[in-house]
Amino acid sequence: MKRRKSYTAAFKLNAVKYRDLHGTLAAANHFGVTEAMVRKWVGDRRNLQEMPAMKRARRYKKPSVEEVEYAVHDWIVKKREENRAVTVKEIRTKAKELAEEHGHQNFKASAHWCHLFMARKKLSVRRRTSVGQPLPPEHLQKCSDFRKFVAAEALNVSPFNLGNIDEVPVPFDIVYERTVDVKGRENIKIDSTGHEKSNFTVVSGVTAAGEKLKPVIILRRS
Repeated sequence: MKRRKSYTAAFKLNAVKYRDLHGTLAAANHFGVTEAMVRKWVGDRRNLQEMPAMKRARRYKKPSVEEVEYAVHDWIVKKREENRAVTVKEIRTKAKELAEEHGHQNFKASAHWCHLFMARKKLSVRRRTSVGQPLPPEHLQKCSDFRKFVAAEALNVSPFNLGNIDEVPVPFDIVYERTVDVKGRENIKIDSTGHEKSNFTVVSGVTAAGEKLKPVIILRRS
């Protein structure tokens, strides 16, 4: 049986650069590899650029209990479809629970296992992002019609009498979710004044002539 050859990240990147200049077939012949390998490396260009030059294939240790990993992955996907948060600790706890159900009493859902599991399943810890309101299917036509309407109505109006305003809620206390701290410390606490959910509103405006209006601050009545 022919032994599979391993190539460094630097070798693969050189092949990718050669391909950019001379084409896939020429790169394959020049470096003694197949065209399929060159195409695969081209698709993995960004990952190769982030890897150490002498690092070889990105292989991960085969899991000892694959059925457990499949079950854990399905559990994660289901929770995320419900927009529920999933932590690394919950993954390890669930993996231990499912492993025992599958008869793997000695399975250790260690932090190292969880790291490799997430790499194999292409998972990572992400920050929550805001979700905007979906636009209706005909929004482009509505925008076009509105622009035409405004242009027609503004023909005989002075640009100093046309303007645009925006209201922005500003919290009294801005709470940071990340901070620099000693490596290895488990509990990272950041104190606040307790008013991070209390806001005031800032109104800013500008006229069509380019005149910036004085900002207005609106405080909520107690």
